[in-house]
Amino acid sequence: MPTKINVGNPTGSSATWWLRDPLRPANDLPLTLTFDDNNCAVTSGIVFVGITSRQLPSNSSRFNIAGQPQTQTISRVRGALQGTLTLVSRTNADEAALLALLAPGTPLLFQSPAAWNMPDMYLSIDTEGVTPLSPDQSFPWRAFQLPFAAELAPGGPALGVPGARWSDVCDWTWASANAGGKTWLNAMDGGM
Repeated sequence: MPTKINVGNPTGSSATWWLRDPLRPANDLPLTLTFDDNNCAVTSGIVFVGITSRQLPSNSSRFNIAGQPQTQTISRVRGALQGTLTLVSRTNADEAALLALLAPGTPLLFQSPAAWNMPDMYLSIDTEGVTPLSPDQSFPWRAFQLPFAAELAPGGPALGVPGARWSDVCDWTWASANAGGKTWLNAMDGGM
């Protein structure tokens, strides 16, 4: 395993990368952009490796016309972005946190810095694939291959105790809460 893997050339801090559950904000996870094994010492965090296999599926259909050599296409607006989000968890606790985020199956909000040309998007995650990165399964690093389709924001109220949900703190946004040093765990504890 290489000593250091540097993904891209980030222009913002890793704190600007998030995978969030809008309905369960206590499960939100920050993503990092690099990892260094520090001579095999395991540090915590979930590494954003990339989004691959980006596709915009066609919603058009081609039809054969009787007596004509050419086909006729009926076109519609292309479908939303589809691809595979790849993440690496570094510790057993990171793996458990990511599995807890994925368990409800609701759309997740992926946020990245504007310089990366990936707008904030809600992802509907398909079947998750988790692969150990070492033949020695006690080594905790796991690669998550998460096929997704971008979709609309989920509707309905957030789950949680009334008065502690993000939707109840209507003058707070993700950015203002983070800028104020608050976490959604603070909100759940009534510490806003």
